[in-house]
Amino acid sequence: MAAGCVCLLLGKSASAKEGFYMGIGLGGGLVYGDDPVSFEWDQPTDEVGATCSENADCITTEYAEGLGNLLRMGYNIKGIFALESSILAHGFTGKHFEAQGHVLFSGVIHPIGIANVIETTDGAEIAPEMIFWDPYLLAGGGLSWGMYQANIDDDDKGWTASDFQWGLGVNMHFSRMVSAGIDMRWTYAFYDSWLFNYDDDITGTPTSDPVGLTFSPMATLTLHVN
Repeated sequence: MAAGCVCLLLGKSASAKEGFYMGIGLGGGLVYGDDPVSFEWDQPTDEVGATCSENADCITTEYAEGLGNLLRMGYNIKGIFALESSILAHGFTGKHFEAQGHVLFSGVIHPIGIANVIETTDGAEIAPEMIFWDPYLLAGGGLSWGMYQANIDDDDKGWTASDFQWGLGVNMHFSRMVSAGIDMRWTYAFYDSWLFNYDDDITGTPTSDPVGLTFSPMATLTLHVN
């Protein structure tokens, strides 16, 4: 009861969040992938053919689960729609070094902000009261890369990919400039190249369509600048 009263009081204390914002997130990445994967080799070698072709201990897309973080910045228009860029990284917590990174550009829709504009009688103006609960939906795409250590030779392997991302979340506005919340994103990678050896630049192109799906729940903290 007391917490609810505090939320209501806070909800009447500030203006709607239009303008620039930047935020951080801390959570994790849960990865669903494929192995083994079939390939065409850009530089065929006996080493690659003998150690990695159709070998799940060498070629996999199920890697880099673990601790994750999110950096994001964007611009909110009228409290209803935002253009956002973000960097998502996860992994880092396994026995060997593994990591995935995703650079993304997204559109973000704020349903309550849309409803607020529709209900305003004096034109497309956001009502002066700040909405404490600010749920949102997002979708976008970008580029991904990753690195892991293969079990078969303890060497670093990796992937490059384009990706599509969708998600949802909620910001809880505790003041005019600061909100905290929960962000959940699903990132689907379209793998285009597998790196067998970074130093020798030996790469392969998958002939199958390997699956690479990451779910990344995050606790977030955001700074809003009007």
